[in-house]
Amino acid sequence: MKKICLFFCALLLLTSCIKAPVIPPTGSVTVIKSPYSAESNGAIGDRSGESTCKSILWLFSFGDCSIEAAAKNGNLKKINYVSYDLTNVLNIYTSMTTNAYGE
Repeated sequence: MKKICLFFCALLLLTSCIKAPVIPPTGSVTVIKSPYSAESNGAIGDRSGESTCKSILWLFSFGDCSIEAAAKNGNLKKINYVSYDLTNVLNIYTSMTTNAYGE
């Protein structure tokens, strides 16, 4: 029984690994606003769109926080700049919002 419990704990830790273009600092409570890239052509744009995904207890994740979804939600044809907002509370609740700006 102990081996089964250890196996599922290890599986849970491995499934929470995500590949992202940014690795935010971690803490008990984290609230971050940051660009995806330091490169910008100077023009952010007149319009914006956002997309959000959330996770609860590392067990339930839902939403679409992709750049494509943010562009679609803002009806953007050209993306000039992308940033993200991350909120994490003790890994009990995590929310990530992608903000796309453009025309």
